[in-house]
Amino acid sequence: LRAFHGLALAYLDRHDEAMREGRRAVDLLPVTKDAYAGAYTQHQLARIYVLAGEPEQALAQLEPLLRMPYY
Repeated sequence: LRAFHGLALAYLDRHDEAMREGRRAVDLLPVTKDAYAGAYTQHQLARIYVLAGEPEQALAQLEPLLRMPYY
């Protein structure tokens, strides 16, 4: 839910809050704890970074997802 809250904040142009929520979501459920849901949360953080105008940080979130079985 935190990831979706962050995504909603990003769409509302509240980028700092959105990135904070997205990072918190990834911290609470990392890929090491849950390979599927953790990767999905990381994917949502990348979307937040794109909406916030941070493409480099978005790519940093997506690169590890390319090395594992994921969408």
